[in-house]
Amino acid sequence: MTKKNSKPTPSLLEPQSTGGEIAQKGFTFQDGVLLSQLPKWLAQEGFTAIASELIGDIEIKFFIPGQGMIIDLWEAKDHRVTPAEFWDEINRFKEIHAGCPSTYRSFTLASVGISPEIESIEHALRRVREPYDFYGSQSSVINNTYKEFEQRVANTGHSVQDARFLFDHVRILPNFSLARNDAEALFRQGLDENLPRFEDLTSREIGLLFSEFESRIKKLNEPVFRIDLEASINDVLKKKCPPEQSISLHTSTNTEICNSTDLCFQWNSFFGGEKREYPTPEHWNAHIIGELVDTISWIKENRKSRRISLSGSRRLSTSLAIGSIFSAVSGFAIDLIYRNEIWSTDSFPNEKTPPYKFTIIKDNGISSDLVIVIGIARDIKENVKPALPSLNLGEASILSLNSSSPILSPEHTNVVVNQLKLAITTELSKTSIDKIHLFFAGPSHLALFLGHRLNATAPVQCYEWSGACNYTPTCLLFDQ
Repeated sequence: MTKKNSKPTPSLLEPQSTGGEIAQKGFTFQDGVLLSQLPKWLAQEGFTAIASELIGDIEIKFFIPGQGMIIDLWEAKDHRVTPAEFWDEINRFKEIHAGCPSTYRSFTLASVGISPEIESIEHALRRVREPYDFYGSQSSVINNTYKEFEQRVANTGHSVQDARFLFDHVRILPNFSLARNDAEALFRQGLDENLPRFEDLTSREIGLLFSEFESRIKKLNEPVFRIDLEASINDVLKKKCPPEQSISLHTSTNTEICNSTDLCFQWNSFFGGEKREYPTPEHWNAHIIGELVDTISWIKENRKSRRISLSGSRRLSTSLAIGSIFSAVSGFAIDLIYRNEIWSTDSFPNEKTPPYKFTIIKDNGISSDLVIVIGIARDIKENVKPALPSLNLGEASILSLNSSSPILSPEHTNVVVNQLKLAITTELSKTSIDKIHLFFAGPSHLALFLGHRLNATAPVQCYEWSGACNYTPTCLLFDQ
C-alpha cells in the first residue's frame, strides 16, 4: 500500500484556502466586514495591505518595527456559528499558527451570531482580556477570571491549551449585520472615530469613498495596498481631504505603553535603567539602527508622507540615531513631542532667533580618530578624558565644544546645530579622520536635531555615560 503524502499547511492550494474562490465572487457579507473595519486599519501607522481569499477570508498585513511584516487573519461567517463549526475554525487557526508561527499575529472569527455555548466562552474571554492591562498579569482578579474562562472552555470538552490559544491569539466578533447599508454606516462611524482628517466630508463624499473601496476589494487573491487606497482617497475627493500629515513613531521604555496605532519601538533594554547597564554595540547596531533602517525602507515604499511625529522616551544615542536615519538629506522632517509642545526639525532660524556661541578647544593627537565632546550647560571634557585609554582612544585628537547658554526654541536648536556642524566640518577638512567618537551631554532634542542634520563624512561612534568617568560605546552612525 502506498503511503499518502502529507501536505504542508497552511497552503494557498489546499481546499480550506481555495473554497471561497471556487464558490462564488460576491461575498457581500465578507466585503461588508472588511469595509466596516477598513478605517480602523487605515488609522494604524503600520497598515500595509489587505487581501481576500488567500489562506483566510480576509488578511491584513502590518509592519511592526523589530518584527517586520505580520498578518491578522479573519474568517467571516454570514450565519449563526454552531459549536462544531466554531471549534473547527479554532483548530484551523491552530494549524495555521503552527505552520507559520511568525507570520500570523491574530485570528478573528466574525459572524452574524454564535450559539449560547460559544457566547459563554466569548463573554468570559472578553471579560478577562479587556481589563488585563488595567489590573496587570499578577492580579488575583485576572487570575481568578482566567481560571473561570478555562473552566468554561473545559465544559465544552476542550483543553487548557485550547483556552490559552484563544486568549493569546483569537478574537470573536459575533454581531455583524448582513446588510450593505449597515456596513456603510459602520464605515462612516469608523471614519469619525479613527480618521479625524475626514471629519468635514459630506454624506455623499463618504458614500463615494465607500463605493470606491468596495470596487477595489473585489479582486480575489490580489493584495490591495495602503498606498493605492490613499491614492483612491485623493482621486475620489479631488484633494478636498488633506493628505496624511505625519507618521507617528513612539520609543517605549518599561514604564510607557505605546498607542496601538503608532509604529512602536520596544527598546526597553537600551534605556540602561538605574545602573546604566547597556547592551553591546553590536546589539545597538542590530536592533536600534537595524529597526530604523527597516522602518524608513518600509515608509519609503508604502507611505507618501515624509514627516515623522516622534513621542516617547529615549537615550541620547537613540535620539542621535533616529535623527541620522530620518535625516534632512533623505527628505524627512521630524516633529518631536517635547514637554507637550512640538519642536520641528524644519523650524528654521529667523531674524528674531538669537545667536549661540560655543567655547571650542582642540587637543591634537596622533591617531586617525577624532573625539568630539559636546557639553550643553556643563563641560564634560574632564570626565571623558580619563575614559579614553580604556576605549583605545588615548592617542586621539579631542575637539571640545561647550556652552552654558540655554536653548530656547526649535529655531534656536537649529542655530546650535549649525554652529556644531560648522566646527565639526571645519575640523574634518583639516585632516584625514577615519572615525568620529561622539560624547554628548545635552538635551535630547538637540541630539535629535544634530543627528538629523549632521550628514557626517566619517562614521560616528556614539557613547553613553555609565557612571563616574566611564562611557559605553553604543550605536555607529553613518557607517556606509
